[in-house]
Amino acid sequence: MTINLRRSCAGFLAIAAVQVTMSGCAGYANNRVERGDAYYKEQKYRDAVGEYTRAIRVSPNNPRAIRQLGLAYSGLGDRAQALGFLERAQEIDPNDAEVRLSLGALYLSELRRDDAVKEAKAVLAKAPSSAGALNLLGGALMSKGLLDSAVAVFRRAAELAPGQPRIHYMLGTGLAAQGKSAEAARELTEALAVQPSFIDALDKLVQMDLAANQPDVAVERIRKQMSIVGDSARMHNLLGTVFIKRGDRQLAEAEFQKAAALDPKLSEPQSRLGAIYRSQGKLDEALASASRALRLDSTNVEARMVMGLVYQQRGDVTAATAQYRAALDVRPNFAPAANNLAWLLADRSPQAALQVALVAQNADPGNPNILDTVGWILYRGGDYGRATAVLKDAAAKLPDRPDVQYHFGMAAQKAGDLSTARDAFRRAVNAKTTAPESDLARNALASMK
Repeated sequence: MTINLRRSCAGFLAIAAVQVTMSGCAGYANNRVERGDAYYKEQKYRDAVGEYTRAIRVSPNNPRAIRQLGLAYSGLGDRAQALGFLERAQEIDPNDAEVRLSLGALYLSELRRDDAVKEAKAVLAKAPSSAGALNLLGGALMSKGLLDSAVAVFRRAAELAPGQPRIHYMLGTGLAAQGKSAEAARELTEALAVQPSFIDALDKLVQMDLAANQPDVAVERIRKQMSIVGDSARMHNLLGTVFIKRGDRQLAEAEFQKAAALDPKLSEPQSRLGAIYRSQGKLDEALASASRALRLDSTNVEARMVMGLVYQQRGDVTAATAQYRAALDVRPNFAPAANNLAWLLADRSPQAALQVALVAQNADPGNPNILDTVGWILYRGGDYGRATAVLKDAAAKLPDRPDVQYHFGMAAQKAGDLSTARDAFRRAVNAKTTAPESDLARNALASMK
């Protein structure tokens, strides 16, 4: 009879007819761990997870299997499983720097900044020159908005480990956040010089080009890097993003299609194609592309937004709400999803809608679209004074949006400022674009005469 080694050792020992020793189970577990390690080294994380899982079925407290499961799940992007195993591994061996740094990175990705700082400092207490720990600490400090402290940490890391592209990238990112564009560009360029395929450094330089309203410079920068490192899906994806910013949707679509063809497992090009198809009114194609993106990466919030917007356009409020909530489950401070969810909740539950809208406003304070949402929810809740103040700011920033002007006019009218209300309604009626609110504003004006 064959023996099912997937049962626990305790189960085997309970079967008197089968003589299985603890050493036999340990040998089986160690063999599985070794096979898992081989897969892990080749970055075949799913296969590695399978082997490590088989090991802990017969040896539930195997420290190596627990540790490696955490790292492998992290490699797969499964944060929930990774956290569970890495936290267990850290309890088993608090001095394991790799575990603590991986755990800290996961904490940071979930905005548990203080926990990330704690892990970084624990490693630095044992290894003050650890570039990885300094990077983690600097990243956590930057996420907390402590830019000066973060840049100081990254400078120290650059001194201790010169020539590390990741350190140059993080230092450049911190300097860019401080507004030191020239110095930031030098650090980011250095990162690319050391590692020409370092797409994150190129991406940040491109963002700086776009912020300086230089999309053509960004295009040339990407094409120059492509001439050095060759075609890649992420390069075409980045180029497509620049074309979107430049208003060249046709060129962008072609680049995203190239990216998807070069790497069918990359989620971003699919979600961005979905966004383009939605803007073209191709709603079925948009849903199909967004669905493909989510099959590849369930945490792709851009794909969730595409699906939510399509369902919203089709009047399916329940499905749209579910997509926006799913996006916020992944990224709790994701302003676009919070804003749209708040708008959908405004009629049914103004108080709940306001709480969600304020999440969006905190994440993106000056965004006039979010201000419009917050103001309109306040109006629906009867707080006309606050609504008028918020909508005044939104209307000033979006003077040609009839919907925003109408909202401002309605709030001002309820607050008793009839002159301001008339002016806002006139702007809504005379706006270059039209919307359902244009007619509503016209009717409101007529009723005030």
